[in-house]
Amino acid sequence: MAFRKLFGFMVTLALSINTWAEEIQINPNQSDQYQQNRTCVLTEDDIKNGRSEFSVSPTGKLLPCVRETSVKKLIKIIPAESIAQFLTSPKVVTESESKRAPYVLNIAGERLIAGTGDKIYVRSITQPQNHLYTIYRTGIAYVSPETGENLGYDAEYIADAKLLQTGDPATLSIIKSSSEIRIGDRIMPTTEDDINLNYFPRLPDKPINARIINVLGGVSQIGLFNVVVLDKGTHDGILAGHELAIYQNGKTVNDPNSAIKNDSIKLPDEIAGYLMVFRPFERVSYALVMKAEQAIHILDKVKTP
Repeated sequence: MAFRKLFGFMVTLALSINTWAEEIQINPNQSDQYQQNRTCVLTEDDIKNGRSEFSVSPTGKLLPCVRETSVKKLIKIIPAESIAQFLTSPKVVTESESKRAPYVLNIAGERLIAGTGDKIYVRSITQPQNHLYTIYRTGIAYVSPETGENLGYDAEYIADAKLLQTGDPATLSIIKSSSEIRIGDRIMPTTEDDINLNYFPRLPDKPINARIINVLGGVSQIGLFNVVVLDKGTHDGILAGHELAIYQNGKTVNDPNSAIKNDSIKLPDEIAGYLMVFRPFERVSYALVMKAEQAIHILDKVKTP
């Protein structure tokens, strides 16, 4: 079925191209004036002031025009290798999701840890959504710096498993693992989410005020093309592609020349760089640092430019 649709589309496209080519085919008997004007170019002056004369085909139809522009700004390239590992499998789970999730009760063969090829026993998979599951370990809690509210937990990927037998406990077999599986690790159904590598950078429709609460990828310093976690998500209006400015918190300095004893002044926040959100969750988001002008730190502010 898919091949038929593709073949039909290709035939239609070929016919359209042939028809278009016939329409703009140059007649050798036409005047030199037509030959010179057959290529239509729209300049910036034409766009600003308007234009009344255009090239036409022998049948009187308008010919395609080329738009000329002096804009030399390059389209920003997003390095796929910097974000690919953060696009697959859920990386953030809510507190309620973590508490409700099935977990590893025991490991077959009286083992303390499991790996690829081993069997594990998991609590309460009686009505499976599918037969493939992701094993993860609940990591650090993401907490709002302003309210102290729990925004979710980092879900560290551990392994993939397939369901062998439903029940309480259910039996699963490990088919791939990145580290050892332990008793207490959580289980979630594997979802076939589409990996989006096409982003359209744009400003948010409303003001965003967020903070950087974590940096991913095992790095301690935040720089160009590092992935950071923001304390705002889709619940707050953040979408994939949103561009935001990073502000370095202004220092508080003493003023020895002030008439007030021990007077201190907070310096203005300075722009430290720019980032783009590529994977928003409900309460937090993953973003890629696209430009770094100064040192970037945890708890730096992130706002609509």
